[in-house]
Amino acid sequence: GEVVAADGNGPIGAHDSMTIEAKPRVGFLPETPALTPELSVHEQLSFAAGLRSSSSSLSSSRAHSQRAEVDRVIALCDLGEVRRKLTSTLSKGTKQRVGLAQALLWDPPALLLDEPTAGLDPKQAAATRALIRELGRNKAILLSTHLLHEVTALCARAILIRRGEIVGLFNGIGTTIGRELQRVAIEESPHKIPLIFAGDIIHGVKTTFPI
Repeated sequence: GEVVAADGNGPIGAHDSMTIEAKPRVGFLPETPALTPELSVHEQLSFAAGLRSSSSSLSSSRAHSQRAEVDRVIALCDLGEVRRKLTSTLSKGTKQRVGLAQALLWDPPALLLDEPTAGLDPKQAAATRALIRELGRNKAILLSTHLLHEVTALCARAILIRRGEIVGLFNGIGTTIGRELQRVAIEESPHKIPLIFAGDIIHGVKTTFPI
């Protein structure tokens, strides 16, 4: 079932985030992607594309075919070499890339990415961050990650939250914001109290992440 929000509002364009109209406009990557083990990568993405196409008002305006859309996200997420392999045989990092490709189907204007670089090797992680940076030029992206260096690489603004309360607001790029976040995180969490960061990534991408 669905978890109903206790409070607050998250508009996506002209639609509330909890409405049916908003759902096709968001691509979602969970920390553990929902993949069918009996399907190949190409079959998995074709299946997901068909589901989103049949339920999405966005898809009616697409000039290209479902097959072309699947080929697009396979190329975007560098999955060409494994497109015929069963998802059950893939490494965790490759499954993560399949999940990201699934989130990108039909080019939604908003993305919700939970630990998008989890399980990736350094080269794959760097490529994924570069892709997120590029996608952020024309999408709203909500990102969740435990990696402070990921924030240093991507963020221009961040909010530090502890137990639901904002304890810090930071602006900067690269190591500047990284140093400030690390300093306050240590000061605000002497007893390893969970902290949440939230803010804007370069080019308008948004992020939340616990440490």
